[in-house]
Amino acid sequence: MPKSRFFSVFQTLASHRVDFIVVGGVAAVLRGAPVSTFDLDVVHSTAPENIGRLLAACRAELERGAIIIVEDERYRLRRLPFRQS
Repeated sequence: MPKSRFFSVFQTLASHRVDFIVVGGVAAVLRGAPVSTFDLDVVHSTAPENIGRLLAACRAELERGAIIIVEDERYRLRRLPFRQS
């Protein structure tokens, strides 16, 4: 089982003063849901100054071996064709 780095990531985001919320499985676990998850989903403020802080935090986590996947829901939805069956 992979070792969780959630606390480290929270510390990095906080130390860089990133405005964000936790969503997904970790949010459910923090609220007491009996589920297992191995990824951390966050939604960040898109204010320009916050983006700079977020990028700095991501660089710091990458240096520690983190794997970061960025998803933009609007972009992803535009890329998926809708087909009726």
